Amino acid sequence: MKANKNIIVSVFMVTYNHGKYISQTLSSILMQKVDFNYEIVIGEDFSTDNTRTIVKSYAKKYPDKFNLLLHKKNIGMINNFFATYKACTGKYIAYCDGDDYWTDPNKLQKQVDFLETHPDYGLVHCNFDKLFYRTGKIIHNAQKNSKLISSSKIDTFNGLLTNQYQIATLTVLARTELLNKALNNANISEYMMLDLPMWLEMAQLTKFHYIRESVGVYRKVHGSASNDRSTYRAFIESGRRIRLDFANKYSTPIELKNKLQRAYLKSLLLDAFYSKNQQLGTQYYNYMRESNLVLNPLDRLIYLSIENKILYAILSSFDKIKNVTIFIIKYIVRRNV
Repeated sequence: MKANKNIIVSVFMVTYNHGKYISQTLSSILMQKVDFNYEIVIGEDFSTDNTRTIVKSYAKKYPDKFNLLLHKKNIGMINNFFATYKACTGKYIAYCDGDDYWTDPNKLQKQVDFLETHPDYGLVHCNFDKLFYRTGKIIHNAQKNSKLISSSKIDTFNGLLTNQYQIATLTVLARTELLNKALNNANISEYMMLDLPMWLEMAQLTKFHYIRESVGVYRKVHGSASNDRSTYRAFIESGRRIRLDFANKYSTPIELKNKLQRAYLKSLLLDAFYSKNQQLGTQYYNYMRESNLVLNPLDRLIYLSIENKILYAILSSFDKIKNVTIFIIKYIVRRNV
């Protein structure tokens, strides 16, 4: 890429073995309609498929847009993240992984316009659609942040901490100056999740703005870092550690820490459900009771279904463990608890 001192946005992308999807990803970025200069900075981590060939072909076709970091060996997710981040030169940074893509050609323009006119905000993010790769099913407007739109810094921080407020990284545009401060404070290399500690630290520095409209698609792909069942439990544990670390760092009230503990245990109970692990389910269910955490009917229903094949089959037919009618819950709980 030719030197350009007027880059407004750096589109940050780390990629590894995304050959099936990355053409769509890159095309979705190149379709952006903007009145400023932007660059696409890609850390290609020595993929074993055709990812590198594809990104090089795009860079050859659009030499003024791309800055490629083609590693000579696989350096791993964290090292690739920091190497790619350091190569970004824009006033703002946007994120898009190699298996996600944008759908709104005005995404970057809308976000830049907002931050340019609202100096007290440091990050803007949007709604998104969720694509289940195996089935092709799409959930439109998957984000549920309506209660915390443009909220205060403390509300945003507490919402992120308790997972009531979520940020889809593929929709983010943030001020590079503030990201630098957040990364210096967050020590994200200690965690499996890289984005959550960044957003928690950013929430201590600035206000976030949320746009209701969907601007992109998050692709749930089997084998990706956060979607592989073999690493799911480790991600849950990493999320717990991040949240507790930040709760302690910023003197969060004990009530909020208890809420974190409950959310963590419930995630593990759901993990036991999905993996059909009766021993694990019993362990976490008993721990919830011993911790004096309030067990709602759905918690008990999930636990019972791990032991009951018929009940498990019924619950498994739902895309999510929800929409079970109240009278069914009460009936089963009354007879079995």
